Amino acid sequence: MEESNGLQILQTIYEEDIYWEYEQDYDKDHPVVEATEMDPETVQEGLAFLSQAGLIGRTKIGMEADVPRTGHEGLVGVTKDGRHRGVGMGITPNGFEVMHQRKIDSTQHHTNFALVVLTAGLLAASMIQAAVALLPQEKATTSYIIILVIAIGIILALYRLEVV
Repeated sequence: MEESNGLQILQTIYEEDIYWEYEQDYDKDHPVVEATEMDPETVQEGLAFLSQAGLIGRTKIGMEADVPRTGHEGLVGVTKDGRHRGVGMGITPNGFEVMHQRKIDSTQHHTNFALVVLTAGLLAASMIQAAVALLPQEKATTSYIIILVIAIGIILALYRLEVV
């Protein structure tokens, strides 16, 4: 079982707020299988990994909401009988904390990258300004173009590193 499958399963459980009955079979009708569109064996392996790590486990389940949540209208994970028993499977507080921290880290990473690109842009502008001040006017146009191309290349390289 690849760790990335486990993380993808945990992310799906976190984002879609999925709960299921403890003794439910891992078949194509399992709510996690349906949500992740993975095969049942992969989901079962992933859930076992997450359970051993303490990221999913038995959790209390409340009553069915009278008003469905947007985007979750058709999801049925726990039967009425399972809801009455009050215990099912879902993300644990530890699993929630892990996914919340990953989301914060991702946001910070994107913010930091935006600052790097902005800094590179300011560096390019400073290089052009210095070139204008230092170069003789007759060679300035060619030099401006060269410096501008280098600056744009640096910014695009930084952007490409982030995308890839």
